[in-house]
Amino acid sequence: MKKSLRYIVAAVLAITAITTQAQVQFCGYDINPGQTYTKSDFSQIKSGSFKLSSNGSYLELNNLVAEHNNWMFYFKHTNDVVLNFVGESTLTTTGNSTGTIVFSAPSSGYRNVTVTGDKVNFVNTYSSGGAAFAYIYNCHITIEDCYLKATTTNQNNDRYSVATDINEHMSTTSLVTINNSTVIGNTFLNLKDLELKHCNYATPRSYVSLETYSTGHKRLMTNGEYVKGFIILPDDQLKDGDVNFDGKVNVSDVTALVNIILGIK
Repeated sequence: MKKSLRYIVAAVLAITAITTQAQVQFCGYDINPGQTYTKSDFSQIKSGSFKLSSNGSYLELNNLVAEHNNWMFYFKHTNDVVLNFVGESTLTTTGNSTGTIVFSAPSSGYRNVTVTGDKVNFVNTYSSGGAAFAYIYNCHITIEDCYLKATTTNQNNDRYSVATDINEHMSTTSLVTINNSTVIGNTFLNLKDLELKHCNYATPRSYVSLETYSTGHKRLMTNGEYVKGFIILPDDQLKDGDVNFDGKVNVSDVTALVNIILGIK
């Protein structure tokens, strides 16, 4: 009886592994949970490695440097996901990608995505832009205890640098929480809400809010203008006397203080 039970359990685990196997892709190829991938496995990997957990919901990138002409990681399942960066990773997309990391839409409710670890750089070099970091739908992304930089080289489409909700022409659905992290980028697009915990805007200093424009998109705005570049820093990195919140204390802070006194800003 015990032996038969062991066979049944083994069969269930095998079926689960097969089902999970095709739920996450790298550069269009299914990746096997539990396997460590390096440049010997994919030409898109220049150095470093990545490994997916057995249930497909925990992805660890270890000093990964990779480049592809489209999206890299595609989570087809709708489970919650943790992305953990060990060391410094740089992920570059060169084509008309929807995002470096794509999350398929959950059938109902929210998928929670946690981005944590050391440091990651997302770069999109395509001439017409694209989301450097993530293409999301019904997601709550938490960037926690991490350094994340997301940039595009196309200045005409820099609004797509950090994250965009795929539900562009309907109601915005996704949330982003930044907790005790450094985040550098251009803009967020199509977010329902943006929350800061234990961190603050370094630049721009002015009050920044999510505003709605004609098609229901939401972008960061300050004083009625779209924010086209920002730095968010943890509270303990903001320096005394840094009036303009650029991470430095110099004569520009004196100018900013005078402007505030005069009512210019």
